[in-house]
Amino acid sequence: TFPARKAVAPIVRAMSEELGELVHVSLLQGNIMSPLYHADVAIHGTRVYFDAAEMLPLHATSSGLAMLAFGPDNLLREVTEKPVRSFTDKTITDPDALLRHVEMARERGYSTSDEGFESDVFSFAVPIFDSDGRATGTLAVALPCARATEEMRDRIVTALKSGGVAVSRALGGAAAQAVL
Repeated sequence: TFPARKAVAPIVRAMSEELGELVHVSLLQGNIMSPLYHADVAIHGTRVYFDAAEMLPLHATSSGLAMLAFGPDNLLREVTEKPVRSFTDKTITDPDALLRHVEMARERGYSTSDEGFESDVFSFAVPIFDSDGRATGTLAVALPCARATEEMRDRIVTALKSGGVAVSRALGGAAAQAVL
């Protein structure tokens, strides 16, 4: 009954225009991330293809890794207790490596994925929170690795941190101090 797509659309579109890259919001659905809304200004000839119907795995995407870092404790336990699928030769499948990556995301306030789900794609994500301060989803930016320069990474992280607060508020929540 709540128009979630309509609430996040202006924020996601503005970020995509500002960064010139694909920006998307996904919500936790069981043990997977379900895309809610995405925008890509399509100004580059080489872009990240995004299938709005494709569910995103927790261990292989920046969205999933942010959810593992800031979401319910049982998610991380469930993912690290069983074998996970490899999507590329860089997908994190080792439980100890996954735990280290999640801990790094907690420390920084955002997660990254370097070709974990799709070759030649680098992505960043921050959690979004509900009114009780629980992480319920993520805001992410994905771009071709060739454009993931240090300058661009800094711009993306800055945009994501303020965008995560805006998306959380648009959905009736508030950002946690851990990611500001």
